[in-house]
Amino acid sequence: MIDSRQIYIITAIKSQRDTKGNKTEYVHYKPIVESQNQDQNSLVCYIPIDNLPKAGLRLTITKDTLKKFYKDISQPLPPKVPSNVYDTKSNMEIFWQNDIEKITTLLRNLWKESKYPSSEKQNPSNLKSFQDTLDTVLEHLINEISFITQKPTKEIRKKIINNLNQGLKKTAKD
Repeated sequence: MIDSRQIYIITAIKSQRDTKGNKTEYVHYKPIVESQNQDQNSLVCYIPIDNLPKAGLRLTITKDTLKKFYKDISQPLPPKVPSNVYDTKSNMEIFWQNDIEKITTLLRNLWKESKYPSSEKQNPSNLKSFQDTLDTVLEHLINEISFITQKPTKEIRKKIINNLNQGLKKTAKD
């Protein structure tokens, strides 16, 4: 599973009684990154399966979703990015929804704007928060895909950036 910041391993799925006494399926999970703090390494969380989306948790992307992701980011980009592309709060709210299709659209818009700014006043190279948002979204996807494919993050980064640049080239030709 994954949320907007961390990848987790499912350790168990168990039926338990909830606070109302109803039998409910719970997912037990823990972060995959080992911590220096031994208490955190033994941390196991659990949540009712029905509440995963409400908590911003989802299963990691599948190989089919990954193929679609690579295909989507290499497609021509829309002629105009949304006017709120520099609104860090709006962008992070999209990111925190942890919806891979929305994150893909966000990444494509941020990438295009970072290469071809729509306004001289809003030049992204001068806006640290814009670059931080782009970096956060990109790193999150790189780490998730690396975890799924067991390929080095450097290789995943290169593939994502190449595909995004293909989309830019196709956009420029259209």
